Amino acid sequence: MRIAIASSTKSALTEHFGLADRFKIYEYNSAKPKLIKEVSVAPYSQADPKHSFDIRGFRQIVDAITGCSAVIVSQIGAIPERELKNCGIDTVKTTAPLQKALKLAHDQVCPGTCKRSGGTRRCTLN
Repeated sequence: MRIAIASSTKSALTEHFGLADRFKIYEYNSAKPKLIKEVSVAPYSQADPKHSFDIRGFRQIVDAITGCSAVIVSQIGAIPERELKNCGIDTVKTTAPLQKALKLAHDQVCPGTCKRSGGTRRCTLN
């Protein structure tokens, strides 16, 4: 299963969804997670908690992490979290080290035997 991690040049591992300027995409299996790619994005917000939902900025991020079943973040607003869910991407909030964060995301999305191969793009963004 593919998992994205919100990251930035300023953070050690996970970043707030809106402040991330890159997403690291991992192929995860319990034996050995593999970094597939790193994609750069424009940060969704500028640290203003009152900013409105930016459909264009959000779409850019969704396009960058298409194929992922989950995204790991340290924090995320309610609207982007709901919209990610509408796009078939589960949100996992944690600041755990890499291995633990990936396992947590996997186990949260696929409890038991995982048959999920990737995010399903069900979203209808305009």
